[in-house]
Amino acid sequence: MNGDKWYQRIPAKVTGIPEFFTNPEVQGSEVALADWLHSLNFYKMWDGKEETLDSTSAIARANAEIATKTYIHTKIISSLFDRSSDYQLMRIHQDGLYALVDGEYESLQEFLNARLEDVLTRVQKGDLAPKNGEVSDLLYLVENLIPQLQNAGVVIENLVSVTKNYSKLRGIVPSLRHTERLLQIKLDNAPLAERDSVQKEVQQEFTSEATRLMGIVMDPKVTPADLPKALGKVPEIPKIEGYTFIRPGKTIFVIECPSAIYDFCVRKGLANIISDWNLTDATAFISELEYLLMGKDE
Repeated sequence: MNGDKWYQRIPAKVTGIPEFFTNPEVQGSEVALADWLHSLNFYKMWDGKEETLDSTSAIARANAEIATKTYIHTKIISSLFDRSSDYQLMRIHQDGLYALVDGEYESLQEFLNARLEDVLTRVQKGDLAPKNGEVSDLLYLVENLIPQLQNAGVVIENLVSVTKNYSKLRGIVPSLRHTERLLQIKLDNAPLAERDSVQKEVQQEFTSEATRLMGIVMDPKVTPADLPKALGKVPEIPKIEGYTFIRPGKTIFVIECPSAIYDFCVRKGLANIISDWNLTDATAFISELEYLLMGKDE
């Protein structure tokens, strides 16, 4: 009665915990997981009733129904695992567990840098492809945003358990970080005599924007797909001037960063071509610049 195609056969019944849960790097884990989930769902519906599937076409129809349900099931599980991994990291941060493992890391950043080194290497090789800045945004979420929400009385376990809301919470992180950078520029540019009052003003503006964004997160009418529209146009960081000097075979760029935010943007933007930024004093810098511009020795 069984046909030649996989969907024309009654699947083998799964037992125990499959290897890919404890060793996901095993080649073929994707197929094994698909087969395991399919079998799990198949016998949830047909256990003890397999004999009623008395023809190849009946088996095929049953497998087709299970296959489509398992696909949706897998998508839901994938989202669940993402939220669970973030929640696990929140607990590691809140309880300082990174300091108790081998290596005795002093911060969550240090822990992630060490423990995710293999993951990041695979990202660079193209084996994995999280979004740009994902680790950085996750650190901001865990170290900054989550503690603020908890201080405001938000029960994080409840927030994480609501798929739509948590997806939006992750989605507002880049916007909130951008707002923080803009306000830091405002504070950096404030006259020293006005720094205290500007500090209070900046804090109020940040709190106001964070409150607005959290309102979007908790609004049941706003779906994750609606988030970009709900967030509105993101203000740009004020642009600064740069200088270019061209001589045969060389182009020299000079950028004066008025605050740490610009320094961050420059370093991040050139990270793919600059191996190291050498710190130097004014005399050595002028000497190096003179050599580059005029071709003279020190």
